[in-house]
Amino acid sequence: MKRFTGWNKKEKRWRKMFKGQRYSITASELGLPPGKQTEKDSTPAARQWWQKVLAGAIAPDSTAAPSNPNASVIADLKQRITTAKQLGFHDDVEGLQAKIDLVKKAPKLNQAQLDLIYGRLSKIEVTPTSIKAVERSSEDDIHKDRQRRIKTVEKNRTVKHYLQTFLDFHKQQAKIKGKSLGRYLNLKTQATYFAEWFGEDRPIDEMTDETVTDYFAYCQKLVAKGANPNTIKNQWQVFKQFACETVPAAKIPYMPSLALRKYKIPRRRTEPKPFTIEEVRLLLQEAPEALKTYILLMLNCAYYQGDVADLLAEQVDWTNGRICRARSKTANKMNDEENQPIKINYKLWPETLEAIQKHGNRQGRVFLYNGKPLQVETEASRQDKISKMYGKLIEKLKRHRHRC
Repeated sequence: MKRFTGWNKKEKRWRKMFKGQRYSITASELGLPPGKQTEKDSTPAARQWWQKVLAGAIAPDSTAAPSNPNASVIADLKQRITTAKQLGFHDDVEGLQAKIDLVKKAPKLNQAQLDLIYGRLSKIEVTPTSIKAVERSSEDDIHKDRQRRIKTVEKNRTVKHYLQTFLDFHKQQAKIKGKSLGRYLNLKTQATYFAEWFGEDRPIDEMTDETVTDYFAYCQKLVAKGANPNTIKNQWQVFKQFACETVPAAKIPYMPSLALRKYKIPRRRTEPKPFTIEEVRLLLQEAPEALKTYILLMLNCAYYQGDVADLLAEQVDWTNGRICRARSKTANKMNDEENQPIKINYKLWPETLEAIQKHGNRQGRVFLYNGKPLQVETEASRQDKISKMYGKLIEKLKRHRHRC
């Protein structure tokens, strides 16, 4: 048998629609005692009641309140209030609530009135008078304005198109120069934040000097809410780079605010906290053999994870205990006299050399993890095995209440 639907658990009431009319009845009205007023217990009686409705023996609800003709608008404004509260924009909350109160009392809004509610036509204050004024506008004017606004934007003139062009260029540059994709991934992440804020389907021609000032104000609000200033500064700088490169490409007017020094998010500077001798000993003592080798190499040669992952067997003097290579971070910097990458010759500690000889490969990359490089970069993400192994070690030490 098909499941009978329409139960409202909170009100203990059945509600159903038939030919545009609403019919409802409570479990109590069906004759069920307080302990039996559940969906399961009331379903048989509700089925009998519904058969009478279909037969025309029961009239529709006469006391049911008609739904608000602007219910969808009210629901959308309420969702915006929720988002504004989450972001801490309390001024926006008050304005949105005032609009809800106004829309609840208004008849069905036409398109021009909706434009006024959402602030798409002008800076006119939304009041009952302004709503009425728009309501009196001729249908021809409303139609013309609507057609002007909803005109289809060419795909190659959207923010999304120019953002993708911007990212593709920098991805290609990274490949040509043999650089890490890390910078490209950062550009992709930070530029996407702007696209989500501005609207990726909007025409690039709507990106004006006012956009710069508004986005800067938005970034300042994020910092005021407690976001890391260094992260937001990076987000702001990537936006400026995207805007500066897009102006000539899209042939849109230059935005002077991009060059103003007052639009600057200060960086939070923190003093580095070096390891103590005791902490280093603890790390080497508790680390697995492979991770211990990586830590020794990083301490010995001031390497990052990328340097360890990129180390080649031909760069190691396995007999004399030396490594001669250019740092991964500065591999593209050339010696002015010889026009060759600047290489550094490191003397390995006995402990480091012993660990490398024991766990390293004599061909290709010195260190692999299950036959794959320790650090793998794709267009979507970066996988760093050393970082994961180190993180697990730190969690282990924290569980044992070690300071690290």
